Amino acid sequence: MATKEEILDSIGALTVLELKELLDAFEALVRRYEATAIRVASAVCGSSAAEDAVQEGFIRAFRSLDRFDDRRPFRPWLLRIVVNVAKNRVRAEYRHAQLALRTPSDGDPTGDAGFDAILAAERRAALAAAGRRKVARAA
Repeated sequence: MATKEEILDSIGALTVLELKELLDAFEALVRRYEATAIRVASAVCGSSAAEDAVQEGFIRAFRSLDRFDDRRPFRPWLLRIVVNVAKNRVRAEYRHAQLALRTPSDGDPTGDAGFDAILAAERRAALAAAGRRKVARAA
């Protein structure tokens, strides 16, 4: 998570006092909505990843405050960001799991074992088909 100093350095246009007030106000919003955000994120990505998703969601919300329409309620806007972050985490975990399935096993650094198994299965299928054709012609 970004420190207050990093956030202060990244904003630049506001005075230090204005930034402190902004951070204090946002900290109050975090305290107010954190439990709800964790429940929502848990429903999307599971409880083990929920706190990280919420933390990232709050950071993204803070960085996007300039795009927030203050005529609308804050809670749905924040929770939409948290849900999107949680969904992205689920997608990333799925992609990583799929890549792990495609990586070679430790015993075969070239990855040829999987390819050899596919070729062996294709050969067996071709031999079985040839055998069935030969039996059908003989009958």
